[in-house]
Amino acid sequence: MNRLELDSVGWKEFFIGGEEGLFNIRSTNSGIDKNKLLENTGDIPYVTRSNLNNGIDMFVGEKQNNGFSIDKGNVITIGLDTQTVFYQPKSFFTGQNIQILENKFLNKEIALFLVPLLKIQMIKFSWGSTGATLTRLNRTKILLPVDSSGNPNWKFMEDYIKQEQKAQGQKIVIYYKQRIVECCFELLDLKNVERKESYLTELFEKNRSKQNKIGAYKNVDIPLVSANNVGNRNKILGSDNLVIEYIYKLAVYLGQSEYSLGCKNIQWKEFWLENIVDIRSGVRLTKADQKPGKRPFIGSTDGNNGVTNFVSNINNSLDSNLLGVNYNGSVVDNFYHPYECIFSDDVKRLHFKDKSARNKYCYLFLKQCILKQKSKYAYGYKFNAARMKRQKIMLPVNSTGKVDYDFMRKYMVVQEIKELYKVIKYLV
Repeated sequence: MNRLELDSVGWKEFFIGGEEGLFNIRSTNSGIDKNKLLENTGDIPYVTRSNLNNGIDMFVGEKQNNGFSIDKGNVITIGLDTQTVFYQPKSFFTGQNIQILENKFLNKEIALFLVPLLKIQMIKFSWGSTGATLTRLNRTKILLPVDSSGNPNWKFMEDYIKQEQKAQGQKIVIYYKQRIVECCFELLDLKNVERKESYLTELFEKNRSKQNKIGAYKNVDIPLVSANNVGNRNKILGSDNLVIEYIYKLAVYLGQSEYSLGCKNIQWKEFWLENIVDIRSGVRLTKADQKPGKRPFIGSTDGNNGVTNFVSNINNSLDSNLLGVNYNGSVVDNFYHPYECIFSDDVKRLHFKDKSARNKYCYLFLKQCILKQKSKYAYGYKFNAARMKRQKIMLPVNSTGKVDYDFMRKYMVVQEIKELYKVIKYLV
């Protein structure tokens, strides 16, 4: 099939709603105040006018929510006053002031084609005299591809999105397969393999005798590791899909509780945070003083990995390869920052005292341990430096009673391999 191009078809303007429009536009059936809902009681999305997470604020149950009406899925939702547009594939409850766009031709792919076009039109609406109303929305036009009869070319829209999804999916699969291989080298400490060619199992001593637990592989099927003399670059040799499957099964095996990476057999111990990390402050930088640039500015948010802006400013908080922990705002939420960035004064910078632990995986392990303390802190009880230093957290320890950073690193590598493999299996 030839690649579809946007300029290969004609385009025409159509009204969004009204008698001549593409959609039947109506108000939501529910429009429920969030405070009247029972949170986390089911799997039905509660959609608001937020521009994050597809507009979903939380998940609720149908029976537990006092008979509020539910809206059927396969529609587009628009928050008029916030100019938010999303496709909702499943039935949902909504907050107030949300309009629903229905169309008999609509499906996921067509909706993904339409949503960006609708968002462009919503930009012109704002608070005040030019604010969005149902009448203005009905009379707004969007430009769409048309067929030979001048009607919206729904088939083209669907096929175009499927084509782009497939292309993007292939890119993701290639990238994730490479990441799994990199994780394998990290997990089995294969960064400096000296042998020219060895079976993958042989490079991890404890795994030799229990090879059959990984899978029914013959020696000829077990992937080989080859060390390239040029820069000592290592590669895993064998069928691409076989290599990925084998690494995944190896990760599952190593993550079982009977083995060293299973949490059930690990000893845990309490530690003061100040005994395992250095805690440093961010620097106040107001919105007015932020200059546009490419350097991430880390604020006390709970999303976007803590990045609230990109700036060119430099100050004493310039840092990298650390955990940024919110002590104000979205308290206790924290993110790992491998890249160079600067930090708000609402965010503390945590570095492991032990330099061997200063890696992505140990920081991600620590992130989850700190998040376990979130319930005790709030806006009125800040997670400031003094409290942070004297906060106790549980960490795995080795036979000497010291923090087992090697376990933390390998445990998180195993989790990453498992998640990467899920995505690959879903896309292929």
